[in-house]
Amino acid sequence: MWTAALPPGAAQRQAGDGCVRAAPPVMMPVRPEVKMAKRFVDDGRTCEAFSDLFLVQCPRCQGCASVRPLHKPVPSAPHLPMRRLTCGTCASTQEWPRADIQPIGYSIHRGPVDWYFNRPLWLQTPCCGHVLFAYNSAHLGYLEAFVSADLRDVARHHNQSLASRLPQWMQLQHNHGEVLRGLKRLQARLPEA
Repeated sequence: MWTAALPPGAAQRQAGDGCVRAAPPVMMPVRPEVKMAKRFVDDGRTCEAFSDLFLVQCPRCQGCASVRPLHKPVPSAPHLPMRRLTCGTCASTQEWPRADIQPIGYSIHRGPVDWYFNRPLWLQTPCCGHVLFAYNSAHLGYLEAFVSADLRDVARHHNQSLASRLPQWMQLQHNHGEVLRGLKRLQARLPEA
């Protein structure tokens, strides 16, 4: 493919009549844009890195509620902060003082629920015969970066990272289109800030 362009370093020329005219265009080849491969670098983050906020279904109105830390320790487990479920729609609140936390991930068969109140996650959708879910917008962004990448760099301690624990169906190349469409559906469900 060719296009008309000014030659490199071409300046406007002054005609004999004193008028300034542009130099005539020269036909130059158009180089196709080189697509840069998207790269995902596994920084070693675990599932717990995204556990500061869970978007869940409210137990009262079924709208979007949030589960956040209260920055007060659980009396029976001082290393765990208490959690509060709060719904912005119906103003429902609950506190989580129990120390029976059981972190879950994609490999646990309890389903996509939060770790504290066992409420269904707000961000979930059927995908490839499974349930695609995310805890919050940061988790959703991480999943999208992983799935849309052409190249993936493995973390040093790769068996502990979230990327290494994602299910096989999510990693398969022939599922990427459907998984990305599922992630777009989840993105559309995010509440307004």
